[in-house]
Amino acid sequence: MKLLMTTILAGLMTLTLIFACSKKEDYMGDGVITGFDPRDCACCGGLLINLNSNSTELFTDSTYQVDLVPNDFYIDADTGFPVMIRLDYSRNSKKCSKTIDILRFERK
Repeated sequence: MKLLMTTILAGLMTLTLIFACSKKEDYMGDGVITGFDPRDCACCGGLLINLNSNSTELFTDSTYQVDLVPNDFYIDADTGFPVMIRLDYSRNSKKCSKTIDILRFERK
């Protein structure tokens, strides 16, 4: 009986550790890559993303211009938009006030 209880407890502890240690990757937020900005001005052009919004419109209050992307970011003008992603980002004030750098991402 003691051996059975020890085996059951060891199994429960193992299962607890397995589920406690398998962590889903958390991202800072969600985004919708809506396409490319066709305008030609100092703070225009390039890839547009709506942060923490489900909007697929090109220009909203949550729209940011993307400056830098990771090496594995294979989204270009030929991509079918919109593209839903989860991402980590940092605000980039070097160029314009509503610009971000995408640090890492995954498509939804």
